Amino acid sequence: QQQNARYALIKDINGQTPLVLLLATSSSDEELNIESVRAFCQLAPECVSICDNFGRTPLHYLCENFQQESLSDLTIAQFFLGVDPSLALCTNCDGETALDRLWKSYGGCTNSNEFADFYFLAMAQLLLDSAFP
Repeated sequence: QQQNARYALIKDINGQTPLVLLLATSSSDEELNIESVRAFCQLAPECVSICDNFGRTPLHYLCENFQQESLSDLTIAQFFLGVDPSLALCTNCDGETALDRLWKSYGGCTNSNEFADFYFLAMAQLLLDSAFP
């Protein structure tokens, strides 16, 4: 298991771990597999706090690729923040927190509706509650 944990922490040329690649490559029409994310985190909990070469954590990626009306995104964010609440305050190389990335992602949504607004507000509240308990 220790050998497998090392694989979960390997970085590519951009400093991205397998967990970040999973988050960054999920398409807008599919929900992230919560169990896959949990497996990475149980294998190597420190993977939620690892930054890439641009200072982005897995939470940044999750918020950048925010899926409107996605319960899995909220569940994964709760899981990440449960492992490391300080992630809500981490800034990337541009000085942006995950909340900043969420706002930019959601601000670009053209098909906002009541449900999308609910999920956005729930995610924003989760980030704020973690940042300022």
